[in-house]
Amino acid sequence: MRPLETNSSGSGAGTVDPRAWSVIARGRRAGGKVFVKGDSVNGLPADFLVGPDGVQRAAKYGRHASDHWSVDELLALAG
Repeated sequence: MRPLETNSSGSGAGTVDPRAWSVIARGRRAGGKVFVKGDSVNGLPADFLVGPDGVQRAAKYGRHASDHWSVDELLALAG
């Protein structure tokens, strides 16, 4: 597994993608804020599967704000 990486570009690319709009709208309806003082939502998501021994087993670096593993994908990876 490669070392953990971060995306801190702050470009906002993850929220511009139309596939993220429904997730953003759902969060706003639930009372969420797009920006919280001192925080930013401009980064892209990343999911990590860590085993019981603390070793990273898998990683997914999202292309847009709602690009995460599905439950089925996660269960297959954890298998």
